[in-house]
Amino acid sequence: MKISIRTIFFALCFGFFVFVNQMPAAEIEGVTFQDKIITENEEFQLRGVALQRYMLFFKGYVGALYLPTQIIPAETMDDVSKHLVLQYFHDIKKEDFQESTIAIIKKNVSEASYQKIEDRVQKFNTFYQDVRSGERYSLTYIQGKGSTLSLNGKPLVTIPGHDFSFAVFSIWLGENPVGETFRDILLGKK
Repeated sequence: MKISIRTIFFALCFGFFVFVNQMPAAEIEGVTFQDKIITENEEFQLRGVALQRYMLFFKGYVGALYLPTQIIPAETMDDVSKHLVLQYFHDIKKEDFQESTIAIIKKNVSEASYQKIEDRVQKFNTFYQDVRSGERYSLTYIQGKGSTLSLNGKPLVTIPGHDFSFAVFSIWLGENPVGETFRDILLGKK
């Protein structure tokens, strides 16, 4: 069987295309994140990756922010779909997640706003699980559906409402986040 130069060229180009499309878009601290993901039948584009440190020296986790292609990072806290992935470097107890969630949400929303979502925050908190080093939580907001918390790709709970989404995403992306540098890097401000 004779193979033409054109066939070889096509095969090489196709192989390169497949290889490039399967490569991760970003690597940070040895953790890779894909360029695009599809979840809830919606395509998201990687917009930023960042490292969150504690006490300047300790690596806590790395995160990746994904948005639909037509959304700019400045619109992230609007009623738009979004996807945030966090991979942890240390074991963390569910109680630590629960306490931090309430405390940081309260720093980012008014008391009246918190009272409107308090029952949903409490429900959300019951689905946290202990995590081990290398595990990933993700948070996905889909307009009209709600915010879904997943652990290692397994959905745990979906909470309705943009008001809830705004509050829970404010933990990392709001005016008073857990880390301002982390937020600013994810949003492309640094």
